[in-house]
Amino acid sequence: MLYPISILLPLYIYPLPLAWNWLLTTIPLYPSITYTLVINPSTGPGALDSFPDPSYIDAIASLNAFGNVQLLGYVDTAYMHRSVEDVVAEVETCMYFSSHSLYLDLESQVFQFVHLLLRHSQPENQTYTHTYILLSTLDNHWQTNPSKDIHMHGIFFDDCVSNWNASTSRFMSTIATSAHQANLTVTFNPGVIADPAFFALADNILMIEDTYNASKALPSIDSIPTNQRSKSSVIFHHFTSSASNQSTFVEEILQKGINSLYITTKDYVSQSDLWTQFNAAISAGTSLT
Repeated sequence: MLYPISILLPLYIYPLPLAWNWLLTTIPLYPSITYTLVINPSTGPGALDSFPDPSYIDAIASLNAFGNVQLLGYVDTAYMHRSVEDVVAEVETCMYFSSHSLYLDLESQVFQFVHLLLRHSQPENQTYTHTYILLSTLDNHWQTNPSKDIHMHGIFFDDCVSNWNASTSRFMSTIATSAHQANLTVTFNPGVIADPAFFALADNILMIEDTYNASKALPSIDSIPTNQRSKSSVIFHHFTSSASNQSTFVEEILQKGINSLYITTKDYVSQSDLWTQFNAAISAGTSLT
């Protein structure tokens, strides 16, 4: 389910115990806001066709429990300095995450069978004893490591080119198609104003990703064509002004037709000092859209 306003937050904080608590406790307070969170286990999804480590599995599953969360798997395009095959392989790994929960029904049935068998059986010979030990091991594993919902909703392609030509169009079209064919949304991050042709490939484009500068922030948003703003995002980091000025800035961004944004006083590996106030400002802005 999509909502009018989205917070596009690169969540590059490793999920140590309680490390994401500030986010997990905020999300249910604002059901009218979509929290679009970029998940980056290892400068990308990690080893090909594998799951992230257990800490990430637990943390991602906790986010997927919310109806107003959209998770984007991080994939670096390195401004086309990576091969298209390597980029597509990471898209496929992000898609592979969904199989963790697909095992749930099968594991549940096998677990019930094994558990029932163990309750009513005792080993009678050496061969059966080995089988019994194996089943016991599986039984303990399934009780302590249940499958979890760690699927991604889309892909966040970072370090994207912004100029459109035969080469860039072919590369970006290929990687976008790989995501869309997997039923994943596509977000491009050139971080600067991109050629309008890219909007035919992406669901959203991060058009501005920059350090906050009071004199340049709003004029930079004005440079985004009006008809592209509903599919554009902006991020301003290292915000240095007050909570009141942040609220005013949020309102001005929303009034300009941008409905996907993030403002932080820090970088992407720390919680913003004005996180609580930012959410309140976004919530107040929902009446403007």
